Amino acid sequence: TILVVEDEPMLLTLARRGQSVESSRVLVLGNPTPPEPEWGPLPWAEEEAKEVAVLFPGTTPVLGPAARREQLVGRDLEGHWLHLAVHAEASTMELTRLVLSDGYVSIQDIWKLNVKDAPLVVLSACETALGEQLPGDEVLSLARGFIQQGSYGVLSTLWTVNDESTRTFMKEFYQARTEGHAAALAVAQRALIRQGLGQYHWAPFVFNGM
Repeated sequence: TILVVEDEPMLLTLARRGQSVESSRVLVLGNPTPPEPEWGPLPWAEEEAKEVAVLFPGTTPVLGPAARREQLVGRDLEGHWLHLAVHAEASTMELTRLVLSDGYVSIQDIWKLNVKDAPLVVLSACETALGEQLPGDEVLSLARGFIQQGSYGVLSTLWTVNDESTRTFMKEFYQARTEGHAAALAVAQRALIRQGLGQYHWAPFVFNGM
């Protein structure tokens, strides 16, 4: 069945419980073709994107050269699920950004996105919870940008992550999403521990939001 709910909190609740989500409201990007040679390919991220898309019937992942800025910038993404399996970096405001095939999506770009009421944004990339430290405890991270723009919840990372083990983590996370996003995070972390993977592989993931 197709889920079309006017009550936005109800949309979030039903989506968490595994109800069908309208495919036009899901965007999955994976393994963009790097715009500069310093960024290598992410073959496991591409597999990850394909596996996530299967969970939302009718969704086609946007992969390789097609994973361009236009998929995010200038689009109406209100109420969309977003899964971005890409490169990212965290530094100054100007250099905290996602890496897509035709360039970068910066913090400033994210501040212009319409992602209001997005049930979940998954930033499956390196250091997406980090960024420039401002006076006090404010950090200009990619994750914070999506929260500020109205997303209900964001899954992000505290350090550089491994392409292959991140794919495994995301598979476990999405399989447990009916338990709620924070609970699914814990389930995925325990699953990687049982597989013998060290803290580097399972500890960088953090969830903020509802």
